[in-house]
Amino acid sequence: SWDELPNHRKFEKTTGISNSNFTDQIQVSSKKLEVLLDSLNVPSVSIAIGVDNKIIWSEAVGYADSNKKIKATPKTTYRIGSTSKAVTSVAIMTLVEQNKLNLDQSVADVLPDYPTKKWKFTTRQLLSHTAGFPDYDDLSIRGGFYTLLNFKQFNTVEEGLIVFKDVPLLFKPGKQFSYSSFATVLASRIIEKISGNDFLTYLDHTIFQPLKMDHTYGDHSIKTSEYEAEFYQTSSGNSYRGWHTFGIP
Repeated sequence: SWDELPNHRKFEKTTGISNSNFTDQIQVSSKKLEVLLDSLNVPSVSIAIGVDNKIIWSEAVGYADSNKKIKATPKTTYRIGSTSKAVTSVAIMTLVEQNKLNLDQSVADVLPDYPTKKWKFTTRQLLSHTAGFPDYDDLSIRGGFYTLLNFKQFNTVEEGLIVFKDVPLLFKPGKQFSYSSFATVLASRIIEKISGNDFLTYLDHTIFQPLKMDHTYGDHSIKTSEYEAEFYQTSSGNSYRGWHTFGIP
């Protein structure tokens, strides 16, 4: 069932860091944060601002769990969605820096077990969405079952390849642009093959730990942290519910 977003959520504000040297700016920004919450029609919003490599203001407004009225705080973690593609690209480039991967080498040479396509394609084309790979809307009903409906839990990247590994390319690589999440998934398999580590372990050791991204981790069906925000969908009106697909949580 759909519930109304709480009208008083703008008062559920939690401040983490507030640098006294920026008091005026923080006060103005804090008021704008409340407006942002309303305009986005979401249960909560969190923000952190840095100056000269130091956080000078962090604040959250709304609920991490609207049903249980658990406040969002600067510790609340949210899904970053397709921003993960940029993280994957950074990981790929660490292999390039180590001279372990040539971006313009055929992926067939790196992943010889991956099904042969009509045309060869490269890692550069995967990451630039020019390899011809499909996206969710291009798959059959079976593909939709695995992806849009979220009925299947994949425990490894290699397991996840089953969704699209036998689907033909949409066009000859390099000739067009077509946004594709699956192309990035295959790029993450390249990382595993070359590094000898599973994808999330490689990210943790190579990116998250060196950059002290202590609260960044892979998204799992079971919560990893007590600070994770609930995942909601919102209607065109001022209402929300826990994420469903065709009525199934």
